[in-house]
Amino acid sequence: MKKSVTPSTSDTSSPAIDEAALADLSGDSAVATTGQSRGPSLATLGQVSGDIDSKDLIIPRMEIVQKVGPLSLNTELDFGSLVLNKSTVLAPLEVTVSITVLTCVKSFEEVLPYDPTGKGPRARTFDHLKDLIAAGLWVDWRNDQKPPAREVGNLLVLIKKPDGIESPAFHMNVEGSRYAIASWTVRSTAYGRVAKKVFSAAAVELADAGLLAGIWDLHIEPHQSGGNLVGAPVLKLVGEHTPEVVADITARLTR
Repeated sequence: MKKSVTPSTSDTSSPAIDEAALADLSGDSAVATTGQSRGPSLATLGQVSGDIDSKDLIIPRMEIVQKVGPLSLNTELDFGSLVLNKSTVLAPLEVTVSITVLTCVKSFEEVLPYDPTGKGPRARTFDHLKDLIAAGLWVDWRNDQKPPAREVGNLLVLIKKPDGIESPAFHMNVEGSRYAIASWTVRSTAYGRVAKKVFSAAAVELADAGLLAGIWDLHIEPHQSGGNLVGAPVLKLVGEHTPEVVADITARLTR
């Protein structure tokens, strides 16, 4: 039960008011104690400051419009479209875009029954296979039993701006072409079609030049999976950036 911060009208005394507590309740940062920041000043004009790290950044997401799921509810988005930020259509079904893979991290997640409401329990995620096994889960088929967990690829990519697309997301200019940075999560069918190809290329074709040198063509094709029609990614390594472009990308993203 909440306690009122207003003194009782029957109390004629003048109790001390905790100004710091009141400031916290109201969001007012005017009251500061020793050692606390007093907020923005002209010294930080035009800057962001504080203990900022990757957890404070919102990276645009690249997704595929499927027959089910949140994006399917948007009548302006067609099945199989590749979409950035849930709204910018990068390419319709079977139209190619060019991407550069910056990172690809393998993880694992529990498989739960599909919940159209999105209000059910969240699947447990694991960074390492040993943690998955310790939780009593596995990712391989056993005695025709579908595995209760699956592999996941978490990618960070640069998307080359397609012709006709205008979006502030394409902020990076590299040798006359504009790029947008995006996160992309692949699982199930898409994991084998994307993450495994990236892992393989990093170990073989791009072993010398490095992952950032790879130029990839990406398009979405219709695919039957478990009796359902899904939009499945098709990723193909088609070339390499020059060392100068790789150095430029690296400098821009690490400064």
